[in-house]
Amino acid sequence: MTIPELKVFFSTHTIPDTLELSPAEHISNLPKFLESHFFIAESLVTVPAFGSFHYRLNKVKDIILEQEKL
Repeated sequence: MTIPELKVFFSTHTIPDTLELSPAEHISNLPKFLESHFFIAESLVTVPAFGSFHYRLNKVKDIILEQEKL
């Protein structure tokens, strides 16, 4: 998903306060995580080293979609 598509997704779905991204990664303030990751992903889109921020936004989206199925 592109950054604009992700912004629409997160604005139209319920965002939990916390989220487990992986067994070793626990996000304690998901709204702040999204804010900071969008800022970096948009600002540094041409720098390959920062592609992980876009990847993590997509991963959070996937987890939220899975939780909505439950």
